[in-house]
Amino acid sequence: MRQNGEPGILPRLTGRRRMMARSQRRRLQKSARASPAKTDGAFEYTALDAKGRDGKGSDRGRHAKHVRQLLRDKHLLPMEIRRRRRRN
Repeated sequence: MRQNGEPGILPRLTGRRRMMARSQRRRLQKSARASPAKTDGAFEYTALDAKGRDGKGSDRGRHAKHVRQLLRDKHLLPMEIRRRRRRN
């Protein structure tokens, strides 16, 4: 814990420096929201539906775990997920 008069671990930002830090943080948040489309990859999957029928398809997601969750949201049971190869 910090005692009276002792400096904290991080310097305290005041005035204009504080505003700049806030605007930089907002800019980073906006770019993080805008960039998922760039980083999304295409995945192929095999999944079972509620009746137990086998189905194949493809979907876009950030990673296999994300695609797995998208399939669960569609009430499908993912059996296999693999990244689609790039076409030349």
